[in-house]
Amino acid sequence: MKRSYLCAFLALVACQPTVSAPPLILDGGLLGIDVGFNGSDANVPGDAMDSTPIDGGRIPGDSGLEQRADSGGGEGANDGGVLSLDASNVTQDSGSPEDVGVGGEDDDHGDRIEQATDIDGEREVTGRVEVAGDEDYFIFRSGAAGRYRIFTTGTSDTNCALFRLDGQLLNEDDDSGNGFNCLMVEVLEADQQYAVRVRLWRRERGSYTLMVEGPAETPPVCGDAQVEGEEECDDGNNNDRDSCLNCRRARCGDGVVRMDMRPGQPDYEFCDDGNDDAGDTCTTECLIPRCGDGYLWRGVEECDDGNEIDTDGCRLTCQVARCGDGVLFAGVEECDDGNQVGGDGCGVRCDAEDIPADCEAIQGRNRATIYCQTPRRTWAGAEAFCVAWGGHLLTVDNAADQRRLAAYGWRGDEMWIGLNDRADEGEFVWVGRNSAYRNWARGEPNNSGDREHCTHLWRQTWGAWNDADCDQNHAYFCER
Repeated sequence: MKRSYLCAFLALVACQPTVSAPPLILDGGLLGIDVGFNGSDANVPGDAMDSTPIDGGRIPGDSGLEQRADSGGGEGANDGGVLSLDASNVTQDSGSPEDVGVGGEDDDHGDRIEQATDIDGEREVTGRVEVAGDEDYFIFRSGAAGRYRIFTTGTSDTNCALFRLDGQLLNEDDDSGNGFNCLMVEVLEADQQYAVRVRLWRRERGSYTLMVEGPAETPPVCGDAQVEGEEECDDGNNNDRDSCLNCRRARCGDGVVRMDMRPGQPDYEFCDDGNDDAGDTCTTECLIPRCGDGYLWRGVEECDDGNEIDTDGCRLTCQVARCGDGVLFAGVEECDDGNQVGGDGCGVRCDAEDIPADCEAIQGRNRATIYCQTPRRTWAGAEAFCVAWGGHLLTVDNAADQRRLAAYGWRGDEMWIGLNDRADEGEFVWVGRNSAYRNWARGEPNNSGDREHCTHLWRQTWGAWNDADCDQNHAYFCER
């Protein structure tokens, strides 16, 4: 306890402590005061040695303390037994951690490792924080080496820390355990003492229960960031929308939509309805159904073959191919002119009608098409023949169409198509349907001799196009 020296009487010029009075109680704290009296004949009765309450600074009249003052009076004179205290020389001692700790004299657990409560025989203990800022320490001895769990339960928000007895911090936790106020999982050495510190969040007060479990046989705890037992993963959080769901790898069909992936990334989920029905509004790949994904969307799609081929049995619109839809069903239809009207070159069953002699039907196009080699004709003669048949010289639609037609070049002839610039030099147009597709041979068109205004598939360039003299006689393609 600290002691302070006090000049007890006013107007005392020089004073030295000659008699020590007992501690005086001030506002609940202990005041250590040495009271000095002027003169060696001061008399302090025995009953004055007890702790004496100070009431407003007045010493009771029966205290037995002899009070003296200078005969001269003045500002420092003693007035009716009133004791003036010098606050600068008075200290109030509320107790230090070395004495009673932050929790006060009635604290139920120690506030330092040296004062820790031994819980070896229990491994479960309750505590209560009555004073803001109090810390409770406990010690226990490990058994076999292995994994131990140290945690608190209850209504109070606790923070826990695990130490060696030399003060080395091993683990600390606050709120990370599922169902616990704090949870520490640590592999401990065999037969060693460890200390646990428990304190409440900020300046809260309340009770808690501390438990120590282990080693080894402790059941795995999902959410402790330790993969144990049958756990597939443990990422130490409560987020069910990442790659680890309740300590199981997230997978399509578990009923929870992952939110940690972007569209196009593996395992991305747009939906997850928790079933394996590929025909509802969420596929078995956890994506919204769409035409071409290979899953038949009941009530919406007629078919879905999972490709982008429009000429097979399932159209790009996921409708079943049928005669009259304007798209040639390869290997099934000879033609498909978008209707089921006969007499227009493509019959009601999508078979080519009235193929002229010396001509043959070309399969694989969405309109009736013929290739005629004999007799060879000029460009104008070939166009007249096509018109008489009900069509025009052929229009090439795309690269696939080009490859199909170029295959006929092996028969040894050039082949007229409908592209020409007879009306306006350099401005090539189709005589029938329009198409933006072009496949000129290198250096063409060049209007050699200022006489080349019609286009044919050039055999020597494997079907690439060349502008040629329109009066030459060649094989030709017609379509209708």
